[in-house]
Amino acid sequence: MSGSFLGGVSRFAVARWWLMMFIVTGVIACGDPSAQADAKSTPCPPEEGNANVYRSTPHPWLSLIYQYSGMTVPVSTPQPNATPGSMADLTVMIPATGIQAQQVLMARYAALQFLIEKAQRWSDTRMVRLDNSSEAYIIVTFIHPELVQAVYLNSILENTYLIPEIEKQMDEVMRQVATREELLFMVTMVAYNRDSLNTARHTLDIPIGGMRLTNAEDLSIPPLHDDHNLDQPMDTTQKPVFGFLGYPIGVQSNGKCVWVLDTKYNTNIVIVADSVLVDGIPKGSLAWTIRYQSLIDPGFPVSPPDFAVPPNYDLRLLSPLFAPPENAGDPNFWRDFSRFIWGQVTFGN
Repeated sequence: MSGSFLGGVSRFAVARWWLMMFIVTGVIACGDPSAQADAKSTPCPPEEGNANVYRSTPHPWLSLIYQYSGMTVPVSTPQPNATPGSMADLTVMIPATGIQAQQVLMARYAALQFLIEKAQRWSDTRMVRLDNSSEAYIIVTFIHPELVQAVYLNSILENTYLIPEIEKQMDEVMRQVATREELLFMVTMVAYNRDSLNTARHTLDIPIGGMRLTNAEDLSIPPLHDDHNLDQPMDTTQKPVFGFLGYPIGVQSNGKCVWVLDTKYNTNIVIVADSVLVDGIPKGSLAWTIRYQSLIDPGFPVSPPDFAVPPNYDLRLLSPLFAPPENAGDPNFWRDFSRFIWGQVTFGN
């Protein structure tokens, strides 16, 4: 790449790079989608123009936090061996020292707080007792546009890239994610043992095809796509298990295409697992409930981001994780779980 940053970099280079990372780590198709759902749940495109939640406007904090970073003038030197249109092909931003560096740090801290808030907002956790000193936690996270945007913001600030017209870049990312025509969820299963002397092995099994999204019209909809590792029993002595699920945005019902999560009627997202087995023994069903749409919008202004970096803050916390935290009772659980979501969506790039 030669010439100035604005002249040499494709307007949507970052969007293409980031979307590629998201697709790589997203759900894996399992054949013909219509063959994966029963007749009641045949996928279809709803007529409502706003049915696809990923066709949404950027959160106000996206540009507010990014602009606060006050990135310096770009260096117009291409990265060696970079793939055209990739993140490495973009002009690298070199933060200045002193006040400029502090602004970047404060923006990165605020971006992480944004991510923590949205990870907790769009997740629900259920605990399954394994024995007297150990339990398993199953976390279902809706990959809501706000969560996607928070991950994107953390990624570009960590890599210190200049993004011209960041909201337009985000629109492009979300537009291409929306072409999946699916509601995306991440399922995370971890085991935690409070007694270090207890080395008992257990298995946890959730038939993933039985994790059905149930809406306000009592439609019970199985996933169209899933990461197949989720359908294997989890060995509690091994690593945690996690992956993505995709549900249709619309399904055929009574001769018409029904919007699965019609915001007029669905105040919650409810996913029900038909059965959970511990060591092959059924433990009943589980349900996860994530608040979705309030009955009214009070129109309150958006509160400002938190830019106040605590003294002696560990800068290593401003980076993605590639394994989930295991103790859901830890006060730092959501901080580290949000970093884990970041790592899963981008593979740390």
